[in-house]
Amino acid sequence: MKIGLPKGNLLEESLRIITTMTGGLSHDGLLYYITPDKRYQFYLLKRQDIPQLVVNGRLDYGITSQEWIAETEVNINVLKQLDWEHTRICLLAPHDSFPSGMEDAITCVTEFPHIAKKYFELKEWRNVTIEQVTGSCEGLVPSVFDCAIDCVQTGRTANTHELAEHEVILTSTTVLITQESNRDFDSMRRIKELVDG
Repeated sequence: MKIGLPKGNLLEESLRIITTMTGGLSHDGLLYYITPDKRYQFYLLKRQDIPQLVVNGRLDYGITSQEWIAETEVNINVLKQLDWEHTRICLLAPHDSFPSGMEDAITCVTEFPHIAKKYFELKEWRNVTIEQVTGSCEGLVPSVFDCAIDCVQTGRTANTHELAEHEVILTSTTVLITQESNRDFDSMRRIKELVDG
């Protein structure tokens, strides 16, 4: 069974699962682990890559965040919500200088271009230029871009850059996923138990 686990700020939770299943194997910067019985293979990956790898059948299961399922626009089976992390995708801009009209020209920086595009279409803001970056973008607003659509957990980074959360676009939590076509209920039960610890 091939399982994609998130690295980054969720690495500790991922390593807890790996350590339990491998009998206490230490983390030496490896990105791939296998259990002694060779039944489980664990891959430490970026969260944004996991949904597509599961949908394409490269992984049987994965743990990712709901915002990456929305961003990659994949049809996926969410088996379980996990209490690992709670975040929100927000429209961030200076407290007092965000354009308010649908016809205003706006530049937006984001790690989530599909979510941003859908958001501005829903708001019927047609004169928006969206540019993608891979990582934090709060420092680019307002000197380079008018706003950002970014993932917020505590709000500290936005506050540090004197940005306000003008709107919450999406709330997100960490989830266990598999392909929609997966009908192996025994392995689903086992993976849920594994994640629960």
